[in-house]
Amino acid sequence: MISKLSLLLLYKKKLIFISILLIFLTLIDFVSIGSIPFMIGLMVDENFIGTEILINLFDLDQFNIFQKKEYFIFFILFILLAFLLKFFLIILFHYSNEKLQFEIKENILSKLFKLYFVQNYISFSKRGSAKIIRNLSIEASNSAIYFSNIILLIKELVIIFLFLSYLFYINIKISLISFLIIVLIIFLLYFFFNRRVKLFGKSFVFAKEKLINNVKDNYNSFKEIKIYDLEKVILLDFKKITKKINKIAFKINIYKNLPRAYLELFIIFIILVIFYQFSDTKENFISYIPTLSFLAMVVARLIPSFSVISSVFINLKFYEQSLNHIIFELNDLNENKESFSETIDNKESNNFILDEIDYKIKFENVNFSYSKDKNLFTNFNQLIVKGDKLLISGLSGSGKTTLVNLFIGFIKNYDGKITVNNKDIKNNINVWRKNISYCPQQTILIDDTLIKNITFEDQSENINHDLLNDVYEIVDIHSLINDLPQGEQTILGEFGHQLSGGQKQRIGIARALYKNRNILILDEATNALDENNEKKIINKVLSYYKKKTVIAITHNVYLEKFFNKTIDLKT
Repeated sequence: MISKLSLLLLYKKKLIFISILLIFLTLIDFVSIGSIPFMIGLMVDENFIGTEILINLFDLDQFNIFQKKEYFIFFILFILLAFLLKFFLIILFHYSNEKLQFEIKENILSKLFKLYFVQNYISFSKRGSAKIIRNLSIEASNSAIYFSNIILLIKELVIIFLFLSYLFYINIKISLISFLIIVLIIFLLYFFFNRRVKLFGKSFVFAKEKLINNVKDNYNSFKEIKIYDLEKVILLDFKKITKKINKIAFKINIYKNLPRAYLELFIIFIILVIFYQFSDTKENFISYIPTLSFLAMVVARLIPSFSVISSVFINLKFYEQSLNHIIFELNDLNENKESFSETIDNKESNNFILDEIDYKIKFENVNFSYSKDKNLFTNFNQLIVKGDKLLISGLSGSGKTTLVNLFIGFIKNYDGKITVNNKDIKNNINVWRKNISYCPQQTILIDDTLIKNITFEDQSENINHDLLNDVYEIVDIHSLINDLPQGEQTILGEFGHQLSGGQKQRIGIARALYKNRNILILDEATNALDENNEKKIINKVLSYYKKKTVIAITHNVYLEKFFNKTIDLKT
């Protein structure tokens, strides 16, 4: 079970280092600021409370440097060194904190990405691309920011505690009043902001997902938008979503700045209390200068701390929604145990390596349905042997692609068996899939070169160029390569929008053929080609895969003559 604590405990060593660094930084911060009022106190009053402390701490009598000139030199050097050390410690602290935030983000991203892509087909498709994009691009970063803010909060609280503790030592009455006011401010902030910011965080998460969906849908529907003159309609929808997001961001920023008003009231109140305390005194006012100077330095130092805390407080409530969402997502993926069984290979894995053996693939009394109302397959049986050329046809919705998904192992919640040489594929899905090349109806092209879209290789030495040339010949893609500005090294762009549907399908078939596996599945992979080119390419593919198994899904009955087996699925 993943929790906030378990995520943090992965970085115990770094947290210990940051904690030690935090202690040193807080102490040097206190000493560097506190030393200035001590210097002022020794200048104006030899009986100042800090005199005895400094004499004992630095053994000043022994060095006989309590003349004013030597005293100034000593304190100037001391203060300078203290602030220099503080400067380097601050840099080291922020570097360590940012690095920890980066590593937490990387860890969450890698966990999420891995868990998403080891799911089964149905579980993955139910999540939706917008949700996955939002989690990987936004929520993972926000979750890491949450932990970074926790460390900043602890840092500022420790500083406030240390300074207030010394204020108690200097003047308990003023310090007690200050402390009570701080507690009151914190309580008011929590009471006022907690529920509101929490709701803003939840709304922001879902609004971002809606925005991603909106942009993605409009991008993919560009042609329809232009044809049907829908620009005003989609702009209106887009404005509604962005207005909601910006409204939430506006409120969050207002809430972040509101605590500054509380701080001003606090500071004014403290100053008025101090003046009141000293207004009735009959003693020399000079004797109070060290105390007043120290109080002034403390107030000046604590103002940034209170500002940071107020901002951090808002950030924590806001980013907590992202973190809670990510933790829920990680736990939900981890608890979905059946999603991961397909990656576990057992001792029977050698039975699924089909390179050098004859094989028989059997569907045995397979029953499957997406709903309880109607079975898509009832007691379905089919034998496929090595070298078969199987054509699957049928009307839309008859289960053609579902049958292929069962065959590949994307769907596992069926009754009956699918076996290879009498071994159930469910027991070794991962190795079984290594026998299969698959070409879908819609070829997804990456924003890279044509050759990488086929081979998925960056380095030329890793490419089998002889096989690649055979593939080019089979799908008749040479004319496309010659027309491209840089040939096979031409960047195709996102989704290959400059290419026709038929050209994309040729690249998709080339990709599947280049894998050169034992079983080739073509899922409506040639439906964007004209009849003559479709027949030509299918004939070449089947000739090239003469000794291998080819399964093709199509609506085109004129392709039946190329196959030795057919399955006609009825609705």
